[in-house]
Amino acid sequence: MKVTINLDPFWTEDLTNDKVAKAIGVHINSISNLRKGNVDRCKLETLVKLKDFFSEKTGKSLWIEDLINIQE
Repeated sequence: MKVTINLDPFWTEDLTNDKVAKAIGVHINSISNLRKGNVDRCKLETLVKLKDFFSEKTGKSLWIEDLINIQE
């Protein structure tokens, strides 16, 4: 099983890794690696912050599961 974080459905052209990292208080490399799928673990706090950030950005109520891609 491979589990990754998929931010693509919520990412808009006006966003950069740096903007998102600063908005949620994480290092830019964390966002860069998440977007590339180069992580095998992540802080739960970061997932919650990403969910909240993209919920506000999209105007939709998102769940953490919306950010997770599971391949069996």
